[in-house]
Amino acid sequence: MASKLKILANLQRYDYGDPARGSSFEYDTFFLGFKKMGHQVSLFDYGTAYRQGGQTGVHVGLMKVLEKRQFDLIFTFPSEHQFSAQCLDALKKKNSRATSLAWMADDKWRWSQYSQFQAPHFDYVVTTDPDAKMKYQSIGYQQAVVSQWAHDPTVFKRKRLVQKYPVVFVGGISPWRSYVISYLSKQGIDVTCFGQGWPHGRVTTQEMVSIYNQAKIVINLSNSTQWYWPYVTQIHTPQLHRGWKDAVTTIMPGLYDTLFSRKRQEDIKARFFEVTGCGAFLLTYNVPHLADYFTIGEDLVCYDSLSDLAERIRYYLAHEGERQDCADHGYLAAHRRHTYQRRFAELFKQIGLR
Repeated sequence: MASKLKILANLQRYDYGDPARGSSFEYDTFFLGFKKMGHQVSLFDYGTAYRQGGQTGVHVGLMKVLEKRQFDLIFTFPSEHQFSAQCLDALKKKNSRATSLAWMADDKWRWSQYSQFQAPHFDYVVTTDPDAKMKYQSIGYQQAVVSQWAHDPTVFKRKRLVQKYPVVFVGGISPWRSYVISYLSKQGIDVTCFGQGWPHGRVTTQEMVSIYNQAKIVINLSNSTQWYWPYVTQIHTPQLHRGWKDAVTTIMPGLYDTLFSRKRQEDIKARFFEVTGCGAFLLTYNVPHLADYFTIGEDLVCYDSLSDLAERIRYYLAHEGERQDCADHGYLAAHRRHTYQRRFAELFKQIGLR
């Protein structure tokens, strides 16, 4: 593990910069995680700075922080357009001894939108998409490091609670996810859903951990573009709207979502490691490179289609022993190989921070 570092965590304190949505994933995962690892961590909440003063407010706020203190690492979790190129360049000039590193999320679709333009302004970028390294190299950027999401074992842990939920899903609502839940309901399978937009609403991280521990099966549903034809062509009662966008959205929501979503490819998410880290049985869609991190069919189970998803839910609800064996294997894999302490020990060594 690297020695204690002075780290500036340059990220959004609140989910999507909105205090009403509670703490952000990056605050809970990286800011608090670095503290638990023993590093000296300062926070710059660029989401609030941007909301109050735009890119100029972010730039001025960051410079004030760097005038007061020197850091070993400036860790940035970019979102969209909150930083100007001048601001990112100034980060390195203002604290020349610091390593500037950006953790790029969702490079399956963000690379073309944001990552390729932001990367040249950092000493290093981390991508969780192994296929993205060649994309960075194609623009002449050689400092992209492949790492992966993980989990914090002090948060995501086994609690041995009564499994009162047969099947649960935790995550924000989307047209595709809503369609899948409706499909399963028609198959006689009720899924209890938690998250932004669902009747049960958003839950805290601690509540989510308890929910995973109380579930016999946790399903993981994609949130990217889907070309499943019955979903794409679903027809809703037409309503009078102004503009073609509203009309298409109302008449054929699946088609609109498929044609205009930026999320056209799925990537590995933190949920894979968080669910297994709680010792829960995970039933998920497959995704490229997942087998590099888990033994599919032993640590977790993948489904191939909606009918396969329904069939596997019924099977594993009826076969508790097999379900529990898989959950146990996933738990061991998550705790032995997929903790953030291990990830950052490897990452810091790779970029020369010891």
